Amino acid sequence: MSDSVQSLARASSILEAIAKNNNHISITELSKVVDLHKSTVHRLLKSLIELGYVRQNTNDSHYELTVKLFELGASVIRQNDLIATARPYLEKLSVLSGEVVHLVIPDQTDIIYVDKVESTHTLRMHSYIGKRSPMYCTAVGKAILATQSDDAVRNFWTQISPVKHTPYTIVDIESFLQEIEQIRSKGISYDNEEHETEIRCIGTALTNYSGTVVGAISISGPKQRMSDDVLNKLIPELLEVKQAISKAMGKL
Repeated sequence: MSDSVQSLARASSILEAIAKNNNHISITELSKVVDLHKSTVHRLLKSLIELGYVRQNTNDSHYELTVKLFELGASVIRQNDLIATARPYLEKLSVLSGEVVHLVIPDQTDIIYVDKVESTHTLRMHSYIGKRSPMYCTAVGKAILATQSDDAVRNFWTQISPVKHTPYTIVDIESFLQEIEQIRSKGISYDNEEHETEIRCIGTALTNYSGTVVGAISISGPKQRMSDDVLNKLIPELLEVKQAISKAMGKL
């Protein structure tokens, strides 16, 4: 690894560490997290401050990210036609269900929430735009994976280390493939408390004009509101929206 690439990798690890520590961390803590000497961390922080990505809090000298990274990410999102196209349909699903509706895009072995319409209820699930979650234990992630072949899913499985987030998380490949087959046959995926306890979701994948999967949408809520009867009533609405978005993206 060249010096320039190594410096870039280290700077990236510093940015990620600050973000993961509530955007507020001392240089001593940061040095431990990224496993670099304080002098190296200080040098990289100085460069990141000069570039406008990091600032130092004047009250306690802790380091924080600036909005510059958000601005870069937002510029990518603005260029994504999927978000603008899907927005009115997300709002429609939210009105119909009363629950939170998410739009996600795939990113390697994860999904990223890129849009959200909040639930009308006071009891809500914790999610936010920009949040990253694993594909294998979310309705939206499984919907995306179900569009791929079994071989591709097996290859995906070799790239992750499945964690049992709840007692219901599927962590063996054969059971997972059975789940994927059911999703393919129905066009609908489920998260039955697999990522968070007490939360149930239904999801479906979205395609563009060429038939390429570009994301997925889901309806999520507490299990006491998301009964089997409720989910079954929402499935036709979700599939109708799937078709409408695909058509709006140019897939006839």
